[in-house]
Amino acid sequence: MQPIAAAWPKAELHLHLEGSLVPATLFEISRRHGCPCGLDSLAACQALYQYQNFAGFLQAFKTVSQHLLDPEDYALALRGLAQDLKRQNVVYAEITLSIGVLHWKKQAVAPVLEALEAERQALHNQNLRLAWIFDAVRQFGVAAAEKVLSDALYWRERAPVVAIGIGGDEIQGPAVWFESLYARAAANGLHLTAHAGENAGADSVWQTLRYLHPERIGHGLRAREDQELIRYLAAHGAGNAGKQTESPIWLEICPTSNVRTQCLLRLADHPLPRFWQAGLALTLASDDPAMFETDLNQEFSQAAALGLSPEDCRQLARNGFLAAFLPEPDRAAYLNLFDSRSPQASGK
Repeated sequence: MQPIAAAWPKAELHLHLEGSLVPATLFEISRRHGCPCGLDSLAACQALYQYQNFAGFLQAFKTVSQHLLDPEDYALALRGLAQDLKRQNVVYAEITLSIGVLHWKKQAVAPVLEALEAERQALHNQNLRLAWIFDAVRQFGVAAAEKVLSDALYWRERAPVVAIGIGGDEIQGPAVWFESLYARAAANGLHLTAHAGENAGADSVWQTLRYLHPERIGHGLRAREDQELIRYLAAHGAGNAGKQTESPIWLEICPTSNVRTQCLLRLADHPLPRFWQAGLALTLASDDPAMFETDLNQEFSQAAALGLSPEDCRQLARNGFLAAFLPEPDRAAYLNLFDSRSPQASGK
């Protein structure tokens, strides 16, 4: 499946910049800053990306973020990520930036965004379009998330900031906290996405739907525990032929991530095939590709290993453009590009 998927032009919608930092680049950055967290070798950086559970992953993500100390560190991370996306034939990506962590580090947002924007603009005419999702950290609370929303509203006039999201620990930061914030974000024209059902149960997904009204949910893994929730998502789904409802609720599915964080014990337990057969609106993503030693092409191999057919995988890839936060004319252009380069099995 991987060689076939590699040829398709693709959209990557659930992708954290900080989690894309490969160990070699992390070591380069750490060494430049005097190894502030003890990452004084490539082996130490590689060992950081081995964890036993979701809490261990969050700690590793925190450590990576603590090494991004100046705008050039972020620019270097984006430079490497862009090269990798082009290698995978990704033509459009919405990159999640942990603005909440920037504030936690007491690091100025403006110089970082200016550096990232300079890198993004340098990619013009290189067949890779990037947009930004500003992410708040659930467990940091509402006041911290308010700062992220303010940044998103300011920067969307200066950069392609398309959405706001929340990540982190669902248990320590329930969705209900952010109801008012999400309502204001929507009223101001921002798209809405939220991690949910990753390290907390189906009730966390229900809360997210009830209080935040997201267009996309990151993971939604634990929906598998609640047949009523699956039926609800299917009613707002896409079917197996991509004939989505007027306002679908998309799930951003990240199989390798779920296994590496031990939210699932093994790939064979992943509910992707069940969700697909139920008609949920699904996209495929790599989440934190360097930290999980994966990429989007490999995720299609995982989908095939779980039993999805080549035509299923093709539709899953096409869904990336259907679910993207794009203006409709741009979406149509990307879909035409995809269809021209990935004909259906029937020969279309």
